[in-house]
Amino acid sequence: MPLTAGTDLPGFGGVPAEHYARASRAADAILYDGYLIRPASRRGVTNQRPRRVGVLVPRPWAVGNLPFDTGVDGSVESFFSRTEVVAECPPDTQLTVRLRFLQPQRRSLERYLPGTGFVPTSQLDIDGWRVTSADEAIPHERDVRVAVESLLREPVEAGFDAIETTELETVRDATGAVRGRIRRICRPLRIRLQLAAVDAGLVVPMVRLRSLVENVTPSLSVDASPADAALHSLVSAHLILALSDGGFASLLDPPPWAADAAADCTNIHAFPVLVGEAGRDDLMLSAPVELPDYPRAEPLTLGDALDAAGAAPTAGTLPTPITPATYPTGPLPSAADSSPQAHWVVVRSTA
Repeated sequence: MPLTAGTDLPGFGGVPAEHYARASRAADAILYDGYLIRPASRRGVTNQRPRRVGVLVPRPWAVGNLPFDTGVDGSVESFFSRTEVVAECPPDTQLTVRLRFLQPQRRSLERYLPGTGFVPTSQLDIDGWRVTSADEAIPHERDVRVAVESLLREPVEAGFDAIETTELETVRDATGAVRGRIRRICRPLRIRLQLAAVDAGLVVPMVRLRSLVENVTPSLSVDASPADAALHSLVSAHLILALSDGGFASLLDPPPWAADAAADCTNIHAFPVLVGEAGRDDLMLSAPVELPDYPRAEPLTLGDALDAAGAAPTAGTLPTPITPATYPTGPLPSAADSSPQAHWVVVRSTA
């Protein structure tokens, strides 16, 4: 089975790099919306409450604790998401599927007490700056490429892991004295991606493509708390699909030849739309939120113009990330001095 965990085609999956870059900006807007992405920055104080969409919790925990939901709403927690789209393409077309998600990371603090050592604390005040406990996230991307004609013969399955990590960072003040440390913990994840295709052609040759993403992490007990389940979850999980030849049909406004096949598509916790350069049909974004075809990020919130905390910069250069050696001195910025807290991410039709 010609299945690879990556792609050596030009651009992404055979589409031009600039076209994919436009699509990925809209996807970045979804991936990074409301999340504090490490390393933290001076603007991180404006971004403390994540907006959770596309949350895929471990399957055993979901079966025992969550109602089974089959709607398209990606704000509902589930153990899976299912994407179905229609494509008109030759059998030798290469389909590339990129899974993108955030792996939650728990940031906790420990204060240093001379003679005692490090003890847990809720915050550290360092030279006028306050460091607090928070949830962070690590972005991940995983690719699979397969020929459509292979999918028509039999489904394929790929497994991915995000490993467990623990990191310790020592926090020092301006004099170099140890004041505490930051402990960051990521729990392990195991993900299964299944791809399948069926012939949906009548007058026009076309296929219906299905992608199923599942969180099959086995290490979480059904009796675990929701907080523990969150650490074993994928967050903002979504797919970008690319065709090396042919094109996808819009599910929002399908052409006459694809109307019946589009109506047969069943999407669960996923909302596929055409994405990238308006008028092209070789890229599809399956998002955990409802979008129009060809969504785009506003100029001030493009993914490549966000600082590490997800806040739009007010100047042409990004701020220096805060590291254990560069915690800034001086008072916290006022609300008037901070980056805009609203409209970090705005997606809309190009029309």
